[in-house]
Amino acid sequence: MKWVKSAIVLLCLFLFVTSLPSRAAAGSLPVFTKQSDFFASDLYDIAYGNNIYIAVGSDGAIVRSTDAKSWAVISSGTSTKIHAVAFGNGVFVAVGNNNTILTSADGNIWKKQSLTFSTKSVTNMKEAKKGDFAKNRVQSNTSVIWDGKQFVILTQMDAYTIDTYKKMSSTGYVFVSTSKNGQGWKTTQVAPYLYHASKLKYLNGAYYLFSDYKVMTSKNLVNWSSVEKSYIDAAFGSSGFVVAFDRIDAARPRPAVLKASSFQGIKSASPKDLLDWGDSTGASSIDYVHNQYVMSAAGGYLAVSNDGSTWKAINLFDQPGEDAKEGDSSVFSLQDINAERMILYKTIWDGHQYIAVSSFGGIYTSTDLKHFEKSTLQKAAPVGTDLYGVGFTEGTYYLYGSNGRFLTSTDAHEWKQTFDVSKYDNVVSVAYHGQDFALVTQEEDWYWKSMKSSYSFTAVRSEEAEPVSKSLSDLDHPIDVKWDGQSFIGRTYFGNKYQLASGSMNWKDITSASPVELKNEPIVVKGHDTTVKYEYSDNGGAALYYLQNGKWIKANFPAWSDYEKAYFKYEDHHTKRGDTLSTVIYGNGEFMAVGAGGTILRSTDGKTWARVKSGTSEYLNGIVWDGKRYIAVGNKGTYLTSAQ
Repeated sequence: MKWVKSAIVLLCLFLFVTSLPSRAAAGSLPVFTKQSDFFASDLYDIAYGNNIYIAVGSDGAIVRSTDAKSWAVISSGTSTKIHAVAFGNGVFVAVGNNNTILTSADGNIWKKQSLTFSTKSVTNMKEAKKGDFAKNRVQSNTSVIWDGKQFVILTQMDAYTIDTYKKMSSTGYVFVSTSKNGQGWKTTQVAPYLYHASKLKYLNGAYYLFSDYKVMTSKNLVNWSSVEKSYIDAAFGSSGFVVAFDRIDAARPRPAVLKASSFQGIKSASPKDLLDWGDSTGASSIDYVHNQYVMSAAGGYLAVSNDGSTWKAINLFDQPGEDAKEGDSSVFSLQDINAERMILYKTIWDGHQYIAVSSFGGIYTSTDLKHFEKSTLQKAAPVGTDLYGVGFTEGTYYLYGSNGRFLTSTDAHEWKQTFDVSKYDNVVSVAYHGQDFALVTQEEDWYWKSMKSSYSFTAVRSEEAEPVSKSLSDLDHPIDVKWDGQSFIGRTYFGNKYQLASGSMNWKDITSASPVELKNEPIVVKGHDTTVKYEYSDNGGAALYYLQNGKWIKANFPAWSDYEKAYFKYEDHHTKRGDTLSTVIYGNGEFMAVGAGGTILRSTDGKTWARVKSGTSEYLNGIVWDGKRYIAVGNKGTYLTSAQ
């Protein structure tokens, strides 16, 4: 880890003592607004038409530009994931989860459209198992295309049940819907027992539908045939068809292609690996743009080929030159991002340049696929980060998260990367004491679809002193670091404790002889005259309690549905459970809790909790009360503030 010691002086100037105003009225529910200070929503798709660029992504993200250089965040009216966008007949159509369909002529104002799935509206609608259509149903529009004459939407509908063991099972149904103007959709059923239908393409006069273990093909969207293969995507160009898939015969999946003059000939083609990308976890899409086959993939990679046989790999995050202005630490360069965390989802050609969109709000332009520029979002710092926590102490706000982000501010609006933490480290916990601070850092090592990590406790005291670090074993996962009034204390899941006393140059192991595992340690918070506890168990899930007459009594709070638990876990399966709260605080005379699915809960007495609308579906990792307002942060750069 590299540290900029002179930044300590800057922090000292930030740390001033200010008296906090009296608390605001706590009678009504707080109103949270999603700020665009940090935009890091994954961008899955991009479309161009009428000299307008539109990119869409997670948490209802829509961004718009007229030059592909400067982008504005546009209100979509939804917080659900938007998977795809297409342009045709003078209209943009964007589609997403929860049967979301949005249309716009100019990309500024979006109107909601609707699809109805019933035996009356879909003439060929049939269920594979009697009673499926009476079950709980979830409809996700996963793809939209303009085929030259009409828009076509691909919809995955899952009819699901939850068994007595709280496990979800479902039956998958797939539909396609057509419209010439984005309204008045006509729907037909493709097939039952089809899962994760994620992409629809129109190639060489035929439609190709990609799903788990199967590709469906059709000339007319009515009669379909299937290929029992797990392909990710396909493109058709001057050299014929090229199909993208992942070879999983190694520790990490390797992007590979199959090439043939016709799609039917793909099954007899020999696979070609696109280099042994140790940092890549697979392909996202492949398209034929500007006379080239271009694959977008994980690890920050593009692969380019003129003929589908000879490929060149390009890593956008290993490019010469900086896109940040000298001395402007609020603008982060391409080199500031850990490429292992980045996924390139889609690349298009607008007639003048290539444009690629990625995870964490990345938009990149290039005229030659050799030199790339990172575009900017207006009124937003390109933070490129999950935000893991927020704090306020002695007049200074601080945020921390992935890609080495440790940011400070005096007004909770203008932020600076005050300390230089390696982009390969995630900052997962912070403790302050005067001019001293301590961090818990996590260095990631992605391996197939799981992650191995190494951790350390690090304290920085002054400009002259060297940082004092303590490395942990791979199995010893830290919980947090805190100031206990005399020293910094670092704690781990297995009950190990490490102490850094004032003046000491070493973290001392103060683990007890019989350490208690702290993996699901309860959070206990004291209010004015009430104490509450949040507890999670593998069997019982999340629970809130209040203390009364020396006994813990279970509180009444709006729990997640079984489907929400399964969905949240699927969406963020690497790091979070689907039914958890991340933290509970007391401020402004009330208790507040945040967690999975953008959940914010509030209680004035600890006994009854109400859900507060957050306007986001991202996992919320932290919340703080600064005496004026709440600030909540979460994954994909989510930054919420309550009205003052």
